[in-house]
Amino acid sequence: MIEHWVVVTRPKDVNGFGLTTDEANRQIDDIERTFIYLPEPPDVGRLWLKTAKQYQVIGKSAHNTRLIALMLAHDIKYLLTLNPLHFSRYRKIIPITTQEVLHNYGSKS
Repeated sequence: MIEHWVVVTRPKDVNGFGLTTDEANRQIDDIERTFIYLPEPPDVGRLWLKTAKQYQVIGKSAHNTRLIALMLAHDIKYLLTLNPLHFSRYRKIIPITTQEVLHNYGSKS
């Protein structure tokens, strides 16, 4: 939810969607009605640090590592993303794109 908010409210000229906070909030409401939220484990900070050290993470990609730490804590393997290369270093995670989902699981008309 946090990462979604960051990206959709970020200006378009810096690789965002440029939505207002009201628009972002409506999207978050839709997401909350559609998906199940898993709790954030109390040790996610330590898991993040372990993962950041293991993969020698620097700079902005530390945000991605937090997401990976949450996924590892809940034994989630697949990550739907527009940027699969950003997550390719994490061996226990399988990044997939919307195009791959549609190609592999879309309707066969």
